[in-house]
Amino acid sequence: MMKYGSMSCFWTGDKITERKNKMDTGSNFEIFTKAVMSGVRYHLKECEIEIQKITKNNGVEKTALVIKNLGGNVEPCIYLEEYYRQFMKGYATVSDVVNHILLICKENEIEEGYMLDILTQYSSVAISIRGRLINTKMNTELLDEVPHRSILDLSLIYTIEIHTRSGIGNILIKKEHLALWEVTEEELFVQLQKNMEVEDKGAVRNIDQYLIKELGVPEEEILRDHLPEIYVLGYKGKNYGAVEVLNQKTIEKAEEIYHGSFYVLPSSVHELILLPEDTVKMELDQLAEMVSVINESIVGKSDVLSSHIYFYDADKRRLEIRR
Repeated sequence: MMKYGSMSCFWTGDKITERKNKMDTGSNFEIFTKAVMSGVRYHLKECEIEIQKITKNNGVEKTALVIKNLGGNVEPCIYLEEYYRQFMKGYATVSDVVNHILLICKENEIEEGYMLDILTQYSSVAISIRGRLINTKMNTELLDEVPHRSILDLSLIYTIEIHTRSGIGNILIKKEHLALWEVTEEELFVQLQKNMEVEDKGAVRNIDQYLIKELGVPEEEILRDHLPEIYVLGYKGKNYGAVEVLNQKTIEKAEEIYHGSFYVLPSSVHELILLPEDTVKMELDQLAEMVSVINESIVGKSDVLSSHIYFYDADKRRLEIRR
């Protein structure tokens, strides 16, 4: 039976304190994961702990430590690949990793008074519905399991945003949830649009400001000669911001900047690059090639959105594929 309140993996293990001692580089990943699982089991004897292969966006497979019976019906799962990289570099011991996982479990407990049982009531979760845009062809298996909406070569999927002690997590909405709630995908879409407009966290930032403030690129390294006016569309300080292209408030911000229509380049599932309507064909050809190269060599596979160039027609108020 499906646990409707179970949480999707909400932490990826981004940083472990650097250690000076070098570890045995002969250790392999399977031995490492078993050692970590054994260590966590020792401290969480009341929990059921196992290693699972979990398919992420675009079919990327991750190895996760899944902890059941931790409390309520929360099932945190913690990805181990980054931990292993830190271990192999000598930055952490297995004990360090185990202790960090225990800390993460504590920090990601659901806020006091928030009961995941309310996930069985649509009226309780409606205001927490969020969306993500993903590539359709690269996620066919996932799309068989979740309510979604086709948008050109992309698909819109839905999540429920929840708050933990250390931040924000998301639960993927599946078809079983709709059956439980007795709602349709159309109702999810309408509610998502309302939530995005109310939240109003869509941002359209000049690329210079974005590179300097968000990515820490030194101002003197930014080359602007002969480039069109470029902006970045996404969330304010949040991931999966490409979905904001479906938020009319955010689109209106871009329309105001460009005085109408504009081109859209899919930088990743997190941001979109905007260009003015009068961008010349030669530049578009070069940019299309650039997007393809970036997707193949720079953007992580799980973050790739598309290699197409889009155009937002302000008169028709719709997004189109241009190449």
